[in-house]
Amino acid sequence: KWNADTGADVVGNWWSDAALVKASGKPNAGLSFYQVHYYEWQKAATYNFSPWDGRGPTHYLSDGKPVLIGELPAKPRDKWYTNQEMLEQSYRLGYVGHMPWGYSSSRGDKEGSWEDIRDRLKAFRDARPAEVDLNLSR
Repeated sequence: KWNADTGADVVGNWWSDAALVKASGKPNAGLSFYQVHYYEWQKAATYNFSPWDGRGPTHYLSDGKPVLIGELPAKPRDKWYTNQEMLEQSYRLGYVGHMPWGYSSSRGDKEGSWEDIRDRLKAFRDARPAEVDLNLSR
């Protein structure tokens, strides 16, 4: 919504180089990459946002910078995606990476924990050993 140039319900790309130059007054202001987040509430009819659904990084941005999915639940509770689907679609659509999110289960976070995503990340890495460098020794 705030990280896109076009689309329904788009406010504008507040993070484009032009927007950052204007806001800061510094001619070299800009970002090296963008990140988007995904949680179940974002897919609901009110928002209808998902970084997947056939949308890749170019759906949101027109300047060609890499896009990272900086948060997604380690243990999705949503009815739309499994964590395996999130990982696979992120890769297939051209996002440069993804960072599943969750606190330890003992803290009561509803987004999951390392234990909820570790095996899926291992399978993802093992399917792409030349492309994915991920240390799962924790």
